[in-house]
Amino acid sequence: MAPESMVHALETIWELLEPDGRLLDIHPSGIPPQIILRIDSENHLLGNLQESDDFIEYSQASEAIQASIQRGLFQLEGPSQFDFVVHADTVPALVDFLKNEWKDAILAPEIIAQADTLWQQSGAEKEIMVSELDWMTLLRPERK
Repeated sequence: MAPESMVHALETIWELLEPDGRLLDIHPSGIPPQIILRIDSENHLLGNLQESDDFIEYSQASEAIQASIQRGLFQLEGPSQFDFVVHADTVPALVDFLKNEWKDAILAPEIIAQADTLWQQSGAEKEIMVSELDWMTLLRPERK
């Protein structure tokens, strides 16, 4: 069940929206993001990023949106999914990014070790990426 604070936030947004306004919600799907190392044109899937809270807030956000639709606050206009990709020039740069910006991310030591090993291969272009599947939902307020 979605936390009531998320549903309350959606109720507050509903009150603030103009009748012809829209709410655009974007949040991760909750599927663990893939860690990919690209060497030239070849991608190496290294594993998945984990989170210390097991991505719970993302399913709660989806549940809150569904609850607001069921309560008659919003009508769904356009759900879609897209890949949100974080690119880093080096493995340490990705580790630093995750440490500073994605505080509950867990990048397993074996993934880092595998990335470091593969990074030693010859190749002109290299990057490491986190590829996350995200939801984008357009909601129209229902006015009775």
